[in-house]
Amino acid sequence: MLLALTLLCGMLPSGALAAYDATKPACQTPGHEKFDGVDHNRPQSCWVKGHFACDGMNHDRAVCGNWGHFNCDGRTHGESGCGAAGHYACDGLAHGRAACGLDGHCLSDGKAHDEAVCGVEGHYACEGRAHLHQPVSKYCNAVPQHMICQGDQEHYCDPAQGGCGDAYRCSNSNAHTACRMCGLLWCDRTLGGHETPCGNANHRPCVYAMNGRKHVRADHQYCAWCGKAKCNGKDHDNYTCGEDCKACGRNMRHDENHIMECGHYGCVPSRARHERCPVKGCKLWMCDSHSHPELFEESPN
Repeated sequence: MLLALTLLCGMLPSGALAAYDATKPACQTPGHEKFDGVDHNRPQSCWVKGHFACDGMNHDRAVCGNWGHFNCDGRTHGESGCGAAGHYACDGLAHGRAACGLDGHCLSDGKAHDEAVCGVEGHYACEGRAHLHQPVSKYCNAVPQHMICQGDQEHYCDPAQGGCGDAYRCSNSNAHTACRMCGLLWCDRTLGGHETPCGNANHRPCVYAMNGRKHVRADHQYCAWCGKAKCNGKDHDNYTCGEDCKACGRNMRHDENHIMECGHYGCVPSRARHERCPVKGCKLWMCDSHSHPELFEESPN
């Protein structure tokens, strides 16, 4: 009982101890009486000094949800007005629209609101997407070029500029850029086109046409025997373009290999065994010049 009285006295405003009237309820509010059916105790929610359940205030937790904030504490607990989720007028932060101007972004949200490195007007680092300073295609003819963060934009190949009149995606800009050899767009096949499998720009069909020569596509294909372009000056008809095997002397295709895993040539007849020694601990090949453990009818596990 003494402890309870001591705690109650500690909760009263300073100077109230001497004037405490035990015949009155705990709130000591003039006109309030004990046993009048009203709760005159400290509210179980806020526990703000000097607040009682009978004082007519709302002692519930404030809508902000911050620790120690209650509807009766005299603070403004409404939304801050910046639009950022979870920001309230009572959180002590500086609330204002960020430089990016995006809805829901606040000066105090911890995000970087600077212009994005992509350089696209209106793009900011706080948007939550990648802003690399890299165009969708190096052949993009937009000014400025379309950046990856803008998505795969659509282009129009304008006939007034020598184009084909088709719409195409930025990522396919290389099919509508100017050929560096003849100046026509790649979609313009007036001179027979610009592609050649050999990769030599001087061997493009348009260059042949400008020089009054006929371009034979088969002459610029890759040779299945040596793996190089047939226009490299070698004779590819009799397959002498391939390399000769150093062991058997036979001309090999570019994708052939006569050397086995052990290092010996598989094209040379041999009675040697070209597999690993099965004896545990011996990692040598059976065909090498080293001696192996005794022959193994039953090899140890």
